[in-house]
Amino acid sequence: MAVSSFSLQVSLSKLISSLLLLHSTSQGTLLILSPSSATLKSKINFHLKTLNPQFYQVPVEITADLPVNHRHSLYSSGSVCFITPRILIVDLLTNKLPASIISGLIILNAHSVSKTSTEAFIVRIFRSLNRSAFVRVFSDRPQAMVSGFTKAERTMKCLHIRGESTADNCQILQSRVNRLKSDKYQIDSDKLKGYSCDINFTATSNEDVEYKYLPSCPDDEPQKKINQGTILSNIQWKKFGLLCFVWIAVLLLQIAKTPVTVGVSMYQAIGLYQGKKITVSKQDHGTHWPLHLLIVSLSCALLAGILGGLLGVGSGFVMGPLFIEFGIAPQVASATATLGMTFTASISVAQYFLLNRFPVPYALYLTIVATIAAYIGQKIIDRLVNIFQRASLIIFVLSFTILVSAIALGEYRQYGLWERYAELYPNEDLIYTVGVSDYTKDWFYAQVTRKKNEDIYEGTTWQIKFNLDDVEKDEIYKLRLALASANVSELQVRVNSVKQDPPIFSTGVIGKDYAIGRHGIHGLYWLFNIDVPSLLLFNGDNTIFLTQTMAFGPLARFQGIMYDYIRLEGPDSCSSY
Repeated sequence: MAVSSFSLQVSLSKLISSLLLLHSTSQGTLLILSPSSATLKSKINFHLKTLNPQFYQVPVEITADLPVNHRHSLYSSGSVCFITPRILIVDLLTNKLPASIISGLIILNAHSVSKTSTEAFIVRIFRSLNRSAFVRVFSDRPQAMVSGFTKAERTMKCLHIRGESTADNCQILQSRVNRLKSDKYQIDSDKLKGYSCDINFTATSNEDVEYKYLPSCPDDEPQKKINQGTILSNIQWKKFGLLCFVWIAVLLLQIAKTPVTVGVSMYQAIGLYQGKKITVSKQDHGTHWPLHLLIVSLSCALLAGILGGLLGVGSGFVMGPLFIEFGIAPQVASATATLGMTFTASISVAQYFLLNRFPVPYALYLTIVATIAAYIGQKIIDRLVNIFQRASLIIFVLSFTILVSAIALGEYRQYGLWERYAELYPNEDLIYTVGVSDYTKDWFYAQVTRKKNEDIYEGTTWQIKFNLDDVEKDEIYKLRLALASANVSELQVRVNSVKQDPPIFSTGVIGKDYAIGRHGIHGLYWLFNIDVPSLLLFNGDNTIFLTQTMAFGPLARFQGIMYDYIRLEGPDSCSSY
């Protein structure tokens, strides 16, 4: 389709009617995509009857209502047929319509054709099945074909029509027009033969044919000056400004990310280093892993490394060798992912060293194993892609990983961990002695209810024992309780007497975050500062009683408190305990 350089103001329905009269059944079936406007179709039928009343025949419209056998007979008749786009696509793809018997295809709405339009899809299928048939595209809205940026060229590309010289087409069409000037509507086959392009015609109700030359036509006629739009006039400045704002914002975030990350990390590292002597940890004495734990850890490191190589997961980002559509070379992405994994593991070693979580040699061993396994995973995925010639293996690997993780989560048997409290403390509650007990072994993760019988639970009272050498008289001590979670619980605090009534502090019924039941590590944070008079404290051994009183209803098993920290602060002259 080439856009002509002049406008022939004759109705589109008259033009299509004249072209249909030239069709012969021996040429094959001529299909017209049914227009969305029923008026245009009725006008075409009217002009067909007007131009040639003796041989007038209404084109049949092929829709989904016609059975397959009837449609096949119409296709083989060699006549002119209107057809809906949906039926045409289905019959072409199912081979119910042999493309070889089609002589041509006519589309009446060139102005609405785009890459994703149905017409472009039909032409693509039709061209792949029949390259000898013609495709004629018309439009009664020429202004839509010249608006925007290269609208005509983009339409031609969508319809797989080669671009031809507009000037040559104009000369051919202009010579035809000069021959037709003396005749109003008497258009015969000799005068229509030789058209090498399709024309955009402006629909009008005027019965007189009037010819107007456009400025781009190579003609000797005087031309009117028109204001041509520039590229800047076609830019939507609001959307362009918004897009630039998003680009700049993302760029600034990327630039600021690195220094902020480094600054925060340095601040945390310095704070951790300065405060490590105050942090209570029993790992300073050294840790020796048993053989089975070391084997399990090595297996997990090996599996994590292989999956990291397969998926390209490292350092908090996904840049796997299979994500080629992101525009990243596979080799670079693979190396980056492995480097990210190594870097992350190295940082973990430093963190564990500062926190005294476990000895550094173990972490270094696991880092080396994971790094080697990452390269193994890369080789495996490269081999699989070469064998199957499919990059979509990433989807199956991810699905399998999610499945395995879901099964492993169910098999870990962690659900119902709160029931372990009744097994560990069947008769008496938890007692923790400061300076003697080990919080990794002697402290339960949450102060939950104790199960007595089936669906019967009771509240619990924990004891924290500590020693004071010299109690300041007539002073106020501060007991700071920070709760990581609370679920329909009431915490009562007593000092050196479990029967103290009333308690020195009660939270009332608090919390609805259900962290225990959902295995969360925290819920809504609670902070309480409790005044403890010095007259309640003794020189020597002291005990703080923490009682969780609530244990009723069908969800009693999930009622409890999770502590963040418990801290007793003395007056200014005293230290903390």
